[in-house]
Amino acid sequence: MMRRPFYRFLAAALFLAAAAVRLTDLTDEPLDFNPTRQLFNAITARGIYYASFPEADPALRGLAVQHGNSLERLEPPILPALAAIGYRLAGGERLWIPRLVSIAAWLAGGWLIVLVGRKMGAGGPGILVGLAYFLFLPLGIYASRSFQIDPMMTVLIAGSLYAALAWSERRTWRWALVAGLVAGAAVFVKGVGALLLGPALAACVWVAAGGEEGAGFKERLRNLVRDPQVWTLFALAVGPMLLYYLVVPRETGWLITNSALNRPDEVLGPSFYIRWLILLDRLLWAPVILAAFGSLWLAPKPARWTLLGLWAGYGLYGLAFPRLITTHDYYQLPLILAVALSLIPAADMVGQKLVEQGPAARAVFAGLLLLGAFYPGWISRSVLLAENYRDAGAYWEQVGSEIPLDGRAIGYTQDYGFRLMYYGWRRIDVLPEGLSAAEFERTRAGADYFVVTARNQMSDNLAEHLGATYPVVAEGGGYVVYDLQP
Repeated sequence: MMRRPFYRFLAAALFLAAAAVRLTDLTDEPLDFNPTRQLFNAITARGIYYASFPEADPALRGLAVQHGNSLERLEPPILPALAAIGYRLAGGERLWIPRLVSIAAWLAGGWLIVLVGRKMGAGGPGILVGLAYFLFLPLGIYASRSFQIDPMMTVLIAGSLYAALAWSERRTWRWALVAGLVAGAAVFVKGVGALLLGPALAACVWVAAGGEEGAGFKERLRNLVRDPQVWTLFALAVGPMLLYYLVVPRETGWLITNSALNRPDEVLGPSFYIRWLILLDRLLWAPVILAAFGSLWLAPKPARWTLLGLWAGYGLYGLAFPRLITTHDYYQLPLILAVALSLIPAADMVGQKLVEQGPAARAVFAGLLLLGAFYPGWISRSVLLAENYRDAGAYWEQVGSEIPLDGRAIGYTQDYGFRLMYYGWRRIDVLPEGLSAAEFERTRAGADYFVVTARNQMSDNLAEHLGATYPVVAEGGGYVVYDLQP
């Protein structure tokens, strides 16, 4: 296990280094990783913060709440609410506060890797290899610094796996309740967690229902139906999400548009799977994924089928949202967890053989482990330092100040207008890319100003039309504002 000082030292080194690389450039603006999603949450958090801050300037307070309420609500604003609480404690908006929350959650996920590894019967070498992959994969480093709920959902999935395995061993009400509550939290923070976690929990309880002798299908099914702990576990897992979506109606158009329900043909062609595999190879390293899937079959029975359920859940996740799984890197976070845990059995077999050879072999194992972890960590740190967004706030504040306040603005700008909304305190309606001049004139009714900060989204035809037809009221580095009023 992990109780030997040698393994404890290596685990401590991994956790300290993982924390250090994530704290690099902590106060930089959240534009380094999926800025659209991060700014979406920042605007939501600002609205919550100002709504609970009656002493704030009334104009700013009204604008912050208005902007926050204008955004779609696809999931409960858990992380924005935590950020707003942090803002009150810190005395103002500090975007490094939700970054710290995500970092702390991911590091807690590392500890859950250790706990699940113990449930799998693994020793220190295998657990350390899985832990190193989870903590130092570059995608995990960048994502676990972001103002997004996906890292927290992934960690809650890890916690529910541990609790479910503990329940399968002991079959007590205590662990049934813990497993159900943690699973319910994972699904509540982001509803798609049900696709990821459902097969894993189902596999875990199915194996447990067979008992030590391995009962047949009918007997297993009978055991499950008659077990109130199983009913309670699954009721707690889905109940909070269902209650929330029934009490607080949510917008579902975005999810349906991007799901296989809208375009089922997207999952039928080979090109979809090729794009998916290429993305996985780039982000999670295909040889490691293959090694992890092979290693999975060496795990003891309850853990093996539970992890296989997690892999299946990730597959369902991708098939349900084919557009997103091939274009959004943070949709791969649950697979990081599956790969890290699945690596443990084979890594433990090889690592145990190595460290049993004596002090020199243990030194080789430690060196390989630390080098394999710290190298991608150092590369990630270098990337974080090279990307500097500290001047972005001032730039967008300047753009926002140039847009007159006496009318409605439309145009082309980055991240669906979220940069301008957050830093410049101005909301504009973003037009579809590539509109022609004729299409623009048919759709611009009621607009008073046209803002351009993303010239690449605008057609040349429209650019020429604007320049020849409407006066410029403001212009600067990378932006121009046209007056559309007669």
